[in-house]
Amino acid sequence: MCWARKIKELRFLEDLKQDALAKQLGVSQASVSQWERGVTEPPETIRAYIDARLRDSPLERFLESLRTSVRNSPNLFVLLRYQDSGVVIDLISEGTRNNGQLVKVDDVGESVRGRFGSEVDQYASELLKAGLFEGRLASAKMQVIAERDGKALPVVIGFTPFHGPDGVCILQAEIIIAEGEAAGQGEPFEPGVSFVPSRLEES
Repeated sequence: MCWARKIKELRFLEDLKQDALAKQLGVSQASVSQWERGVTEPPETIRAYIDARLRDSPLERFLESLRTSVRNSPNLFVLLRYQDSGVVIDLISEGTRNNGQLVKVDDVGESVRGRFGSEVDQYASELLKAGLFEGRLASAKMQVIAERDGKALPVVIGFTPFHGPDGVCILQAEIIIAEGEAAGQGEPFEPGVSFVPSRLEES
């Protein structure tokens, strides 16, 4: 990334005008303007400072807040990440730990593939191909019969991707274990996936 873009990104993320950033950096507003237009580049000390600020950007802070929020939630939430060509369970909520029907404490750090049955694997592959971890989807939903400990569990899973710096994507998954009509008593439980493309993909 060029320095002009980095400086614009920092100003956008922190809602700073050029003169406010210049004051923080101890330089003139004209210097910041020249860097943003690509006329000159900032000195090495300021480059290191800008890089450090971008690493601790509001988005990074948001992702850390997301992790804290999910960890402490009484609802069934899981955070997933893409690692080594597979989806890994990164963190589970307090509600998920206490429920223990589908996702268990020992699953953290483990691959999703093969853990919840072939139907989950099939639909997860469809969502990966559609670009769930690549910014091509704004959200997704999976309605599936998951398997765990010899039991078949009808579940609805809503996925929301959050993208951080350097291409990092964390996926929040909200799990609803279907009961009553949705579980087959009345209206049939119809497995499948659906998704909403991101605005970038629509344009």
